[in-house]
Amino acid sequence: MPTRERARVEILTLEKQAWEYSHSKSPVPSICWRRSRALPLQSRNFVSLTINSVASISKADSELESLEPQFAKANAQHEDVQRRGNAKQKEVQGDKDKLAQTVNRFKLIEDAINAYIENDGPGKIEACGRTIKLLKKELDRYEKETQQVTKKSTT
Repeated sequence: MPTRERARVEILTLEKQAWEYSHSKSPVPSICWRRSRALPLQSRNFVSLTINSVASISKADSELESLEPQFAKANAQHEDVQRRGNAKQKEVQGDKDKLAQTVNRFKLIEDAINAYIENDGPGKIEACGRTIKLLKKELDRYEKETQQVTKKSTT
């Protein structure tokens, strides 16, 4: 074997022994070596994931942009429904207030009628009717007397 080749074989053998020696004492170089070998693959995977993520985000953005008119329409419909609902609520509140006023008036009238009945209003009306009849009779009597006096004085 030529010297050059022997030297090469010896160098390779020594490198192998050095590698085995360094790796046999501590697993760290081995781990580092394996990780350094895995880095390019991980880097490619990361780049691939990043590209896919960018594509997905871009697609989602375009889909959201395409939905924007539908969102605007739905928002306009929502605002219209809210506006009409508020108008209807005001109308119903107005009707409710009017009804409450009417009920209050009925209560006042009912209270007045009940007070009238409790204070013997019908009895008082009958008494007033009797008094009116008596006063009419008395008035008739006075008129007759006045006529008689007038007749006597003219005669």
